[in-house]
Amino acid sequence: MKFYFLLLLNLICFSYCKQVNIAEKSYPEIIDFKQTTPRYINGTNDELLLEIKQRIESHIKKPITGKMFLQITIGVDGKVDCARIHRSFSKEIDDFLLDIAFEYEFTLGEYANKKVTTYMTFPLYFNVEK
Repeated sequence: MKFYFLLLLNLICFSYCKQVNIAEKSYPEIIDFKQTTPRYINGTNDELLLEIKQRIESHIKKPITGKMFLQITIGVDGKVDCARIHRSFSKEIDDFLLDIAFEYEFTLGEYANKKVTTYMTFPLYFNVEK
């Protein structure tokens, strides 16, 4: 009985629905804001992480284990404007990482076809036994 009632209700609702021709309606202009994320110029961002990790591991003379985050600000020229360390576990690694962070270049970040300053955060994991 419930099934027939729901079926009847469904038929009544659909029979009274007004069909609208989409071509008759006017819609505002659709604006597509293109967004482009910066990318490491000499390869992928994963290759950049591997290169940074290898440089740090060759620089450090003692065993290290930990996780840190490198946040960089990429300017409209594609160069690193600012670099910060989050969740630091070694002052020696921080100083070296902040020195080399400004050496890297990226493709430009864009939003709505305009060059913009972009923030990127890279996780760095270390487990080095010397």
